[in-house]
Amino acid sequence: MVRFTVAARRDLAALSNRDAELILDTIERFDRGELPNADVVKLHGQKIPTWRLRVGKWRVRYRREDDAMVVVSVGDRKDAYR
Repeated sequence: MVRFTVAARRDLAALSNRDAELILDTIERFDRGELPNADVVKLHGQKIPTWRLRVGKWRVRYRREDDAMVVVSVGDRKDAYR
């Protein structure tokens, strides 16, 4: 199950339809386990364990809560960690 924070929904709404669809499709496939070689890195220095999923030039920050993947933010590579 995938959930989105308000900030993540706002980030996706600001993207082009093509980019948003690519990111949403990748997130769904990743959550279902269909992308075993996905580029995922655990982020350091976070109070709540958070990971980063790479989708082309986009970075999806997420965390796990119970059995859900909670997408925290979506951003361009150059701005994702600021």
